[in-house]
Amino acid sequence: MAGTRRFILFELNEVPLRVVRHFAGRKPGSSFAKVLARGRHWTTVTPDEGHLSPWITWPTLHRGVSSADHRIAALGQDVRAADRKFPPVWNVLANAGRRVGMFGSLHSYPPPDDLGPYDFYVPDTFAAGPEAKPAELAAFQQFNLHMVDRSGRNVSGELPVRQALPFLLRSLPAGIRPGTMAKIARQVASERIWRHRTARRRTILVFYNPGNNQPIERTTVSRYDLGDLFKSAWDPDKQPDQWKAVADIVAARDPANIAINTSDMFAFADGMTLSQYKEMMAALPEKYDLGDAYERVRTAENRSLDQMAIYGPAAKQLLTSEQVRKLPPFIALFLDNRAIRQVRPGRAGGGRGGFFGG
Repeated sequence: MAGTRRFILFELNEVPLRVVRHFAGRKPGSSFAKVLARGRHWTTVTPDEGHLSPWITWPTLHRGVSSADHRIAALGQDVRAADRKFPPVWNVLANAGRRVGMFGSLHSYPPPDDLGPYDFYVPDTFAAGPEAKPAELAAFQQFNLHMVDRSGRNVSGELPVRQALPFLLRSLPAGIRPGTMAKIARQVASERIWRHRTARRRTILVFYNPGNNQPIERTTVSRYDLGDLFKSAWDPDKQPDQWKAVADIVAARDPANIAINTSDMFAFADGMTLSQYKEMMAALPEKYDLGDAYERVRTAENRSLDQMAIYGPAAKQLLTSEQVRKLPPFIALFLDNRAIRQVRPGRAGGGRGGFFGG
């Protein structure tokens, strides 16, 4: 329609605006840089209460009501009742006669009964089925859902040729350009050859106590510094294996104890999975025999509780009495120094040469 303004609602999940601005500064010709320069920016505050997750807060944005109203709290949840009472923005626009395209927004499955107003419609990656418009995109969605299913707990390194072939054959008619496919192929090939180029979310924080009242050394075994608190101690080009990089730090300092982030009682002090524990133990310096390695490694549960005893009450001072009353009990517990001391399962050691991470 003449005079109608077109717009794109681009959803970028769990990426702070400062990261986008940093990228735009480094890539001034990118689409992000153009959007920041020409677009408008608003800061919003979610009214949701309790546990905040993308699958809870995105529906709040899409529907204009809080989680107390839309009641959407889990991936794969049947949202048809919520759609009728609080329709998402794409349905509102379509029902108003606008031409709409929707791709990948959370809780967009099942598709609307009438897809006529939609130029394209591809539900999110947790959909129960591959339905999509146009039909050519169903092959992409089938491949997409297969990859998500295969990587539900641990990222799969499989290349599913049988599922990828129909997608590749139907991608060009669906509008995916050959140049885009070439970029994807180059990225996949580089990740297969240089494993450290695979995107990973694991961040390993390492603290080392050199003793003699010297300051605690803080480093992160990740690609980047974490603000001014943790300096990166890992160069993937020199040592592609992240756990081997941890082992190099251990070997260089040779600590008497290696305290890890595990706990039988507290989730926040239990950040290391069994598979990560195995990888760490396998990567420890070869000069440690198995018995020596097990002798040095111990839980840092009490260390975590001691830190919470410091930071919890400080965080409480930032909250009003009403906000504290609304907190779930398992969170409020860690704002009370006395409560933390009561549940602390013993005193932690910590002499010279302590080393702990998670």
